[in-house]
Amino acid sequence: YECVKGPMTPVVGSTWTYDEVLTEAGFDDADAVASLSSLPSGAASAMGSSNETAPGEEEGGMTRGLRRTILHQVRRDAEIVLPSLRENVYGFGKQAARLAQLAHIADRLGGDRKLVDKISSQLYGYLAGYLRGDGDDGLLYDSNFGGMVTQEGLMDPHADFGNGRYNDHHFHYGYILYASSVLGRLNSTFVSRYGRHVDALLFDVAHDSFGYSSPDDRADGAGGSRQRFGGGGGSKRAFFPFARHKSWYDGHSFASGLFPFADGKSQESSSEAVNCYYGAYLWSAVRWGG
Repeated sequence: YECVKGPMTPVVGSTWTYDEVLTEAGFDDADAVASLSSLPSGAASAMGSSNETAPGEEEGGMTRGLRRTILHQVRRDAEIVLPSLRENVYGFGKQAARLAQLAHIADRLGGDRKLVDKISSQLYGYLAGYLRGDGDDGLLYDSNFGGMVTQEGLMDPHADFGNGRYNDHHFHYGYILYASSVLGRLNSTFVSRYGRHVDALLFDVAHDSFGYSSPDDRADGAGGSRQRFGGGGGSKRAFFPFARHKSWYDGHSFASGLFPFADGKSQESSSEAVNCYYGAYLWSAVRWGG
């Protein structure tokens, strides 16, 4: 039978085993980090806008002037297009991820700790406010389908790009996961105060290993049991499904939630799907140390 992915082959069997090797990833490319580490720690202490190379100034593929220029632009960019608690979840997430990336760039380049702290403080305020529900369109737990949805999306199936009907969740929450990962690496207080808030978004779009997406209790691997999302350690209830969007047979995610499509479900934005699972990977590393 011919389908959009090619000819389908029938296989008869009683079990199906699926193995997928995960790629080792981190916040940075190893070669880029090596290049930056060769620069003196105080090379960017003065904020300039020139990227001209003075004699003996070029090291590791980047000049001191270039680093000053980048940091100068980061400072300017951190003053515009800031997150808004009046924005929908998709817009807020993209704005928060943008600010997080600026903080990460400033931190990795080094030389201006005040700039890193300033942007991190901004990001902390925006993320904390949103996760506390201070925004115009807060998040709720939907006990019918086991997931996090927006208030407006729950009332209107077409609001927030269909968020209340589980459309595009891995797009929406992927940005927040990434922003939270960057902030958590820079400020551990955010993890201790708002870790479980972010966990709820993680478990909505990605399977976990601690029992929130499974009806059985599990140990955390460090000699203790993790408290459940609902606060009732020992409960046999699964608060989230095993895999919200991922089709293990197809090998990719589907963006479509509960909306029917004549040609079947769609992925729509593979780049945002990758961004979500990258954010989930980073958040897991920050939250649980790998």
